[in-house]
Amino acid sequence: MARFLYLSTLVGLLTASGGCRQQDEIRRYTVPKQSEIDRLAGGGGEGAESGELTGPQRMLAAIVLRPTRGWFFKFFGPQAAIDAHADDFDGFLKTVHFKDDATPEWSLPEGWTQKPGDQFRYATLPIDATPLEVTVSTLGRGATDETEYVLSNVNRWRGQVGMENIAPNELQRETKQVEQLDLL
Repeated sequence: MARFLYLSTLVGLLTASGGCRQQDEIRRYTVPKQSEIDRLAGGGGEGAESGELTGPQRMLAAIVLRPTRGWFFKFFGPQAAIDAHADDFDGFLKTVHFKDDATPEWSLPEGWTQKPGDQFRYATLPIDATPLEVTVSTLGRGATDETEYVLSNVNRWRGQVGMENIAPNELQRETKQVEQLDLL
């Protein structure tokens, strides 16, 4: 009993001594989008001159599950521009195949190019004469259940475009599952 009182007194003194220093303030501020920063700085920025990034946005995305990794293909931008290239994106996805777990290969639609990746992306696929690009990235799967893995990433993307999360029983209604053939 004496030991318990000693520890709680010590904890009380440590807590009290921590309260004597000046408290950090919480500050709020708004940060402009990168395209606005680029425009104000006189840079090109995606859609800066034409205002293309204002208005409704659309995201098309695909997850390819491999034994140890998930591969993510994301196509995001102004709704009208994405709509105009949606068939190209679908056609591109049909060409994606893997020789092994970590090496995807694909054929690019006409007018698309490939830039090397960086620390966050495996590759960037710009579409000529547009501010649009498809990003390719990958994450390990760990021991996560396949449905849980897909759901968490779908909800992450939904959050990026201001949509509410969906529940596991809504995944089939809100997504489309397509069989992928491994072409060797």
